[in-house]
Amino acid sequence: MKQRLYTIIFGLRKLFAKFSTKFWTLPNWSVVLSAILILIGIILITDEHSQLSKILNNVETISILAAVVLFFKEAPHRKKQFYYQAWRMIDTAHGLENSYARFQALQDLNQEGVSLRGLDVAGADLQRINLHRAFLYEANLKETNLRAADLSDSNLNKAKLNAAKLNCADLHGADLCGADLCQANLSEADLSEADLIGADLCQANLIGADLIGADLSRADLSRSNLSRADLSRADLIGTNLTKADLSGANLSEANLSEANLSGAYLSGANLSGADLSEADLSEANLNGANLSGAYLSEADLSEANLHTTESLTPAQIKSAQNWMIGKYNQQLRQQLGLPPD
Repeated sequence: MKQRLYTIIFGLRKLFAKFSTKFWTLPNWSVVLSAILILIGIILITDEHSQLSKILNNVETISILAAVVLFFKEAPHRKKQFYYQAWRMIDTAHGLENSYARFQALQDLNQEGVSLRGLDVAGADLQRINLHRAFLYEANLKETNLRAADLSDSNLNKAKLNAAKLNCADLHGADLCGADLCQANLSEADLSEADLIGADLCQANLIGADLIGADLSRADLSRSNLSRADLSRADLIGTNLTKADLSGANLSEANLSEANLSGAYLSGANLSGADLSEADLSEANLNGANLSGAYLSEADLSEANLHTTESLTPAQIKSAQNWMIGKYNQQLRQQLGLPPD
């Protein structure tokens, strides 16, 4: 009995699957006609005195059924029309700074899970737009105003965001690998857990930005302003930070191995527990920086300013390269066995 029941259920499922496939491919008139014929068949086998028969014999019932069938049948067509209209609004607004229609169309398309790959809205005003989890691969967002926008968990791989306004934007967990963010304003932005491998952030404004746990390996942050930024536990392996402003930044437990920090301004920065092995710290200013437990093995300290650096031991210094030509206060020079300056 059970086996027979399973066979019937399996057969019905196959029949329903075939019906579903045919339903979307058949012309509208044939689907409506089929539904009416099925309804007539039900009427013929139903007791004419039953309540169901009275309902089914009503002309309005047939009309309602036809309308419902058409509604479902035309759903994919309506969706295509919606997409077409949304993209037309975006294309029409090309070159315009402000367009509410474009703003809404982008949000609607993203909410529907539509890919925004290669989108070109350079210079547009899209501040506070919600594009959470958007697929914006290779999008052109150059000089776009995305202030306080929600771009969390979005794919912005290889996107053009140079000179874009992203201050206070939510980019948590975003994929920004290879993205061009040169001269972008990312002050107070949330970039925690973001993937910025190989991204170009030269001369970018990252004042007070949240970069906790972000991956900035091999990224270009030369001459960028990271003052007061939180880079704790961030991955900065081989990152270019030449002449970057990292004053007051939190780099605790960050991985800065092989990073280029030559000429960087690290005054008052927290580098406790940071890995600076093989990093280039030549001519870097580390006055007032906290280097407690920092790993300096093979780091280059040529002309590095360590006059008022905190929690730095002679053992840490001597594990580095060119430590003898670093700049120290008299007490530390004595501890290192160096002659008075």
